[in-house]
Amino acid sequence: EEMVVICTETIEAFIKKNKGENLYFRLHYSGDFMSADYTRAWAEVMKKYPAVQFWAYTRSYWFAKYLRDIPNLTLFFSVDPVNAELAIAVYELHKDQKNFGLAWMGNTPPEGRRWVTCPEISGKVKNTKERGACGKCRLCVDNYVDRVKNIHFPIH
Repeated sequence: EEMVVICTETIEAFIKKNKGENLYFRLHYSGDFMSADYTRAWAEVMKKYPAVQFWAYTRSYWFAKYLRDIPNLTLFFSVDPVNAELAIAVYELHKDQKNFGLAWMGNTPPEGRRWVTCPEISGKVKNTKERGACGKCRLCVDNYVDRVKNIHFPIH
């Protein structure tokens, strides 16, 4: 319950700061879902704020079950050569979720899947003083028709 309160206050402050506009909230710039209780708290809060589009990258694959069926969340399973087998296996368990995708961290993503290279890293979208590249692009956030695209983040 305390985690729900803290997460709720965080989102309320975010909405107020942004004057109810451009409500794109990335969970965990540094960190991850650390427990089932913490993940369930965020799930509850995300459901309370459907006008906010949330997105997150995770290596805490075992908590994805708590994040299913939240339409205003885009969740990426972070994948690299060390954890590829496990990450892709967990992704396959949730592949019916149109808002779940893979994020490959490395130079050569596995074959057999479609990948879109991050437009900021490839130089197609630039950061500016007024707005970051993610705010312009939003490919990882909400820019998909049928399902989220698998993103490739090359080492740079």
